[in-house]
Amino acid sequence: MGRTSSFLIAVTAALAACGSDGDAEPAVGEVDDFLTELAVAGCENLAECPMARNSQATFQAMVLASPAGCRDWVTSARRARVGYARLVADGAVTFDAAAGQRCLTEFREHCEEWTFENLAPCREVFTGTVAIGGTCDTDAECAGDAYCDNAPGRQCPGTCAARVAIGEQCSFDEACSTAAGPAACSVGACAPLTWAVAEPGAACGELGDLDHKALTACPDGYFCDNASTVDAPRTCVARTPRGAPCDPGEDLCAEQGDICLPVDDGDPVCRPVTVLDAGAACTPALSTSDTVCSALDRLACIDGTCASVGDGRDGSLCGDAVIAGCATGFGCVDGVCRPLLDDGTACTDDAQCSGYCDGVCRPGC
Repeated sequence: MGRTSSFLIAVTAALAACGSDGDAEPAVGEVDDFLTELAVAGCENLAECPMARNSQATFQAMVLASPAGCRDWVTSARRARVGYARLVADGAVTFDAAAGQRCLTEFREHCEEWTFENLAPCREVFTGTVAIGGTCDTDAECAGDAYCDNAPGRQCPGTCAARVAIGEQCSFDEACSTAAGPAACSVGACAPLTWAVAEPGAACGELGDLDHKALTACPDGYFCDNASTVDAPRTCVARTPRGAPCDPGEDLCAEQGDICLPVDDGDPVCRPVTVLDAGAACTPALSTSDTVCSALDRLACIDGTCASVGDGRDGSLCGDAVIAGCATGFGCVDGVCRPLLDDGTACTDDAQCSGYCDGVCRPGC
């Protein structure tokens, strides 16, 4: 009934060379082809790259146990962030299939499953058609080196505005010019953004000053220590072998797919996570169990058994234990998926709206 993982989830905020298997990549023709292959590549990265923290081991175990579930989750989550297919269909964004192919090749070389847009070849895949001063809902719609300025409150519609130059003041990454490459808001000013892999024992994490911002991962065999003191520097620390004592708050286990948990109420040690199928006996206490229902397959521990929470439509269960969430067009209201209300309809909760609730549903970004 169970499947034991042998890999770790990738750190989503840090890109580091991960390598590829050299297999031929499927051809990209339409935008849906690209987004599907991007989701597949993202899940491969989650399964193969070794930069995750121990606290993410249960999620990564599910990623490897259910590639199809992972693909659907990544696709849904990315669509919720930027609906590229809809924007292309509406004419607000154009799609370049050749650039999509180059983007996939580059994307598979990095340990990241989410923000593909920061990679140089990927910035050429989608091109906005809305000129500066035009109305917009997302940054992707704006033509040239521009973003969708919808402050305050990030409410829609916004207005396409020119990004500010490197060295200029900023409040968020999207406002920084990417004309010369990836950029981010670092210590209140726009700065070049790079990725790096630190040496063992060296500083890691999000490093930067007014002139530069680097997302720095650790080499294989090490993890970025989450220091207990907020202002203390984080450093690359060796992982803990399977069966060896560990600290659940600090250690990343050496064997991919292991988690730091106590054994029979004793001291915590590194041990593998097992993903359970439908019908398996389970416990909802993830903090004390090395087994987990396959949430990416829409399973949750209900009355001691791994059971389906539904297809994400009306009446399906949702919430913290259901990673896959609700289907498109539905929101999680009090732990149950319900159809989203139309804009202008009376509401009491943001989850009821595709945008946000202000007494009535209003468009959001």
